[in-house]
Amino acid sequence: MNPFKIAGGLLIVLGVAFRAISIAYFNLRAKTLPDTPQARRRFAASRQRALIIDYLFIAAGVYTLLGH
Repeated sequence: MNPFKIAGGLLIVLGVAFRAISIAYFNLRAKTLPDTPQARRRFAASRQRALIIDYLFIAAGVYTLLGH
């Protein structure tokens, strides 16, 4: 089997796993978040960065699969 296909599949699986972990983490953290606007903005920014990182893993995996 081609090592690029293995690496691409692994990146996709890691991206999906990180997304599941991120969803669970942010759902738990949202329950104890203070009601201040600054805390909400930081929480939303952190959630957005995690979403982007998760999608980058998946995109890199798809690119690796299709590129090689």
